[in-house]
Amino acid sequence: MKRLRTDFTKRLPDDLLTMVMWEFVFEDDLQSLVRVQIPTYRSNWDAHRPSWRRRQFKAVLVSSICQRWRTVALNYPRIWSQIHLSWPTDTIRMYTSRCKTHILSIGINSYSVTSKNFAIHEPTLLNSLSRVERLSIECGNSLYLDYNSRKETTDFLDWVTRVHSGDTAAPRLWQLHCDLYERAEDAEKTPNLPKLSDIRFNSVSLRAVKSNWGRLERVKARSHDLDDSEVIDFLMAAQNLESIELVHYEEEDVPEDKEYDDIAGDTQLSPTFLPKVNKFQIAWCPVTLAESILRAITFPSTSLVEFCICRRQGAGFIETFPNYLLGVLRSVVVLDIEAERSDCAFSFNSIDSPSYEIKFNEPRGLSDMDSEIQDCYSQEQADEIFDSLGQQSFHCLVDVSIYSAYSSDASIMRKLFREFQTVQNLTFRAKRAENVIEALASDPGDSDHRHPCPALRKLDFRECRFDPVTLKKTLINRREWAPDLRHLQVTIDPRMFESCEENVGNVRRKALRSVAGLVTLYEAKEGEWRDTNDSDSDL
Repeated sequence: MKRLRTDFTKRLPDDLLTMVMWEFVFEDDLQSLVRVQIPTYRSNWDAHRPSWRRRQFKAVLVSSICQRWRTVALNYPRIWSQIHLSWPTDTIRMYTSRCKTHILSIGINSYSVTSKNFAIHEPTLLNSLSRVERLSIECGNSLYLDYNSRKETTDFLDWVTRVHSGDTAAPRLWQLHCDLYERAEDAEKTPNLPKLSDIRFNSVSLRAVKSNWGRLERVKARSHDLDDSEVIDFLMAAQNLESIELVHYEEEDVPEDKEYDDIAGDTQLSPTFLPKVNKFQIAWCPVTLAESILRAITFPSTSLVEFCICRRQGAGFIETFPNYLLGVLRSVVVLDIEAERSDCAFSFNSIDSPSYEIKFNEPRGLSDMDSEIQDCYSQEQADEIFDSLGQQSFHCLVDVSIYSAYSSDASIMRKLFREFQTVQNLTFRAKRAENVIEALASDPGDSDHRHPCPALRKLDFRECRFDPVTLKKTLINRREWAPDLRHLQVTIDPRMFESCEENVGNVRRKALRSVAGLVTLYEAKEGEWRDTNDSDSDL
């Protein structure tokens, strides 16, 4: 029976079709109106080789599907309401004509100014902001370096200043993204923006929208001109916040902690709960500000909270880790540690608290030193991290991932693993796993009689150099006091057998066969270790 071809889009009612059109043309970031690309094909016979063209005019594309879609599109002003002033002048005029008196979303970049498009359309489109609901301005330093457009640049910056200073009313504007290379004049005056809820500023102070703090939902802004107490005041006042990204300082510009000794804030007040937050991030800040925020603000347990903390020169790990979060560590279920370079990061979450990500910068000047000094620092950092964590208690921890350039000696690692009494999954990435494997075996002569990781079910140290004989001994040791591992993952580097005498290589092969029989699932894949040293002295 011949199958009938049916165009189901013809069955869609007009109101549903307009919803589909709007979902297709809508851009949350108005600068995407000139950045997004889609693939097209050169011809039917060359369909497997895509070429690329600019997708600047989505509404035009939608209106070209068929006659019915065109009729619906031309009678639906909303899909023509997103306009970027870097488009050709005729296209801008077509969009403004077809959107009629509908509210507008306007994107502006450096080319919009230097091409004189802004000057052409300002009187008719931008002189009155009463119809604009979203405005995105993104102008890099190229705008200021174009000496042929000095007048256009000056006029544009004057217009931006009028918007920020409140001289021009914008009663519908709820989204304002403004990324300027230089700070606009009078940028701290309170603008007349009664509906503002979504901001992205790098050139305007948060003080400029203080009257809107309670209405803000999405914020991406610089806060370096606010002191600690003002940052806390902002967060306490912004009860509708859903997403917050603050750049308090650039990484290299954070003042020394001694400048922050007396501004940790009043921690006696009851913390303020922000019920709608799904993401909070602040970078880079001293540990004192991070501590103040954690004690003054409570985030939902479903949220992600990220702090990028600048370390004082010579400060230890515990000195720069917020004390508040040391208490949270006791109840975490998942813990990820990244210390592969001189910087480091910690991610952890528990059932009843937010997911936290804490990042620490590389100490100033370290990148300019010799590689040997950097390696030495990385080793010292790993020793300090593992030793400090070994002094904490982890009552609920189940899943641990450690990515480090180096491991510490077996005694330090065993001390840490004794705190991992409930850990079931352990992933370790480093140049060498020898100390980790040794630390997973119990030492009868140690005064602490707790076994390391007694609940361990899965062990993964792929890409790490290891000795099969030591691994075999550890697994045999664990059989005396812990269940067998259910899953073991390792990487077998051919150098394990090639860089040694034949009899030693045979011993290692035999040990690996024994290891396979000591675990439920043994997964060994051939590959390269992170340690590029061909020396056999470490095995």
